[in-house]
Amino acid sequence: MFLQKRILTIVFGVGLLCSSAQLHASADLYALGEDSGGAVQLVNLDAGVPSGAITLGATGVNDLHFLEYDPRDDWLISKAGSQVYHVDRTTGAATPFATSTTFDIQGMAFVTSLNQMLVAINSNPPGPEQQIGRLNSDGSITPLFSLSASVPDIDDMFWDPVQMKLFASDVQSSTIYEIDEVNGLLANSISVTMGENFRASINPLDGVIYEVSNPDTTILHTRNASTGDPIATIGTIAGVDSVRGLSFVPEPATGLLLAAGFLLLGRRRVS
Repeated sequence: MFLQKRILTIVFGVGLLCSSAQLHASADLYALGEDSGGAVQLVNLDAGVPSGAITLGATGVNDLHFLEYDPRDDWLISKAGSQVYHVDRTTGAATPFATSTTFDIQGMAFVTSLNQMLVAINSNPPGPEQQIGRLNSDGSITPLFSLSASVPDIDDMFWDPVQMKLFASDVQSSTIYEIDEVNGLLANSISVTMGENFRASINPLDGVIYEVSNPDTTILHTRNASTGDPIATIGTIAGVDSVRGLSFVPEPATGLLLAAGFLLLGRRRVS
């Protein structure tokens, strides 16, 4: 596992160098949110200029929450209740996975070191999420491990491909937890000030957290992933009146290197 992390860290490092010339104008961020009429829309924005967000289209499913990019199939993932959906990042249309899971989901993160989509799950809602599972290609979920007792609840998850770390936020305790993605052990706790139902994604080019602290607003902020310190208030995301989820999509150069990293992992598993 350590060697796999080292391989992907090198791959991402090369990706950062290849993308450095585009860094300031290339933040390809997607937001899932409710418009003034109650419909859930997908919007695309430059993370530096959220007021210029472009509405891509209605999802057709008005109970969607969370948003995460799956580079293996080049689509966005969301969920409504116990059903997981593909969200077309060109049209915004949501299509259900073949299988509906029995678990309540609170947060998703595509973990590059594992080449897997991990989800925080609860088998007895509305209690706290105390397990991490793997989202399978048919929409079912395979529980992988229980979380450390030091993590009381999860309201969202996000993966840092720069530091190769998995984070989870808990609104009630105003804490961001760094969690080992293999065994669920708590690696670090960061105290922050957050609003209800914190939503976030990490820019794969620089490792900065982009967040909307309260879904009743559309104000985009940035935060240091290592310290939890706020960096800046960027502005208001256009096209939606509330935010259900945020997700970055890597630049083409970074995406190609991600694919190369997945190939390396695959070859290592076969050998």
